[in-house]
Amino acid sequence: MQGGTIIAAHLGGQGQWDDVEKILAGSDIYLDTSMGFEYYDHEQFLRIVHKHGADRILFATDSPWSDARAELKSLRTQPLSAKDIEMIASGNARRILGI
Repeated sequence: MQGGTIIAAHLGGQGQWDDVEKILAGSDIYLDTSMGFEYYDHEQFLRIVHKHGADRILFATDSPWSDARAELKSLRTQPLSAKDIEMIASGNARRILGI
């Protein structure tokens, strides 16, 4: 019997991003970006993406506590490849959900 898919919200732990970078980044789970860009350091976000892999990061919001449009704009302005941004923005979710 296999386990399910784990998606850790708030990039693995709201306010615990040093631990996420050290412990979770690179593990076999997904991380989402919910309500993060206004809180986590963008340099650290990029380090986590590079260590964990853009193929295991999912765009998410924490509506109504964050603005989805602003979160997506923040993602799209990160210095990542167009492919990485597309995977994070929607491609990974489509792949996981089979749509």
